[in-house]
Amino acid sequence: MPAKTKHAVKEKRSVVPRWLGSYVGAVRDVPTAVLLTVPVLLLYEAGLIVFRARNQNAADAWVKHVLHGISPKAWLVVNALVLVAVLVCAFIVPKRTTKAPRFGLVLPLLVESSAWATALLPLAAVASFGGLSMVVATPGGRLEGALLSLGAGFYEELVFRLGCFYGGTHLLKTVFRAEPVVAAGVAFAVSSLLFAGYHHVGPGGEPFESTVFVFRFVAGGLLAGLFAARGFAVAVWTHVIYDVICVFRGAGA
Repeated sequence: MPAKTKHAVKEKRSVVPRWLGSYVGAVRDVPTAVLLTVPVLLLYEAGLIVFRARNQNAADAWVKHVLHGISPKAWLVVNALVLVAVLVCAFIVPKRTTKAPRFGLVLPLLVESSAWATALLPLAAVASFGGLSMVVATPGGRLEGALLSLGAGFYEELVFRLGCFYGGTHLLKTVFRAEPVVAAGVAFAVSSLLFAGYHHVGPGGEPFESTVFVFRFVAGGLLAGLFAARGFAVAVWTHVIYDVICVFRGAGA
């Protein structure tokens, strides 16, 4: 009887760690990450149409410009591929693996991402030496600013974290035979520099300010670290939530 009671207590105590471990691993699962981030993309694209937004995220514009340069119908193909990816992740992958994507992960994902986003807020003043002065200027007001936050969260993570950081690390390791640590370090620095710099180039670029550049470089590095540690879904939602908070507070990244 004592042995059985001890075993029961052990089982009860392991419930929370097992659940937490399941979430931590599942949110990094690629099919799950696709399902958890595609709603951001769909809401953003639908918002551009419904609200007839006069602006769009710069990273989004770059991606679509490149695709349009390849073919005027390239973006339609990409949208179709996104839809196919969602269907595959939702119905095919779960049948072949034991890790089926679960929409029940949305709530803990939002809680975690909100915590990371909130932690970034005091960093703004520290990283910019107290001189941060970035105002979200959107003709449509805060609603359009929130819409653009969706585009920033998805496309900037797609380009700079998934493409530049992850893709750059893989390229340096496989093509240039760099050591994993060296490859990750170089890709980390380059992707963060590009992330900080791209906000100041192009027709919609902001005037260069060293404090703003430093902040965005640090923020890009933190998002890269978050991407490496927690995966694409957490990085996207953290970026979205942070930008939405900044829109309603009058500052942005």
